[in-house]
Amino acid sequence: MDITQLYGTWYKDTSQSSQNCLVLRRKDPQELMWGQQFVFESDGTFADIYAVRCGNDPDYHHWYGNWTFDAATQLLSLQKSPDTPPIIRRAVFPPQSSPILTRFQIKDLSSSIAMLLRLG
Repeated sequence: MDITQLYGTWYKDTSQSSQNCLVLRRKDPQELMWGQQFVFESDGTFADIYAVRCGNDPDYHHWYGNWTFDAATQLLSLQKSPDTPPIIRRAVFPPQSSPILTRFQIKDLSSSIAMLLRLG
């Protein structure tokens, strides 16, 4: 698996995602950028962003953190930075009382789709 394909901006495919499976897709940069998006940088940092048209959506958030990948196990770990805003209920991270580390098994990764199975 070429982990460099993860670099860049991804958007959550809400029609294919579930509580235990996160499906991400690329979008044309010209499209409106509403909804949940993830930006994975080559330096191991990431952003989890939920953009909305109006400020009344309770899931609105923008967090930063670090990501690591274990090639032997295909395990992607996301660690939220402790100085980011409070956790919102439908984001990738579990409730605030839980650890701020989330792990995914990468089941599929290409230039256009990423399928991540939530562990634990």
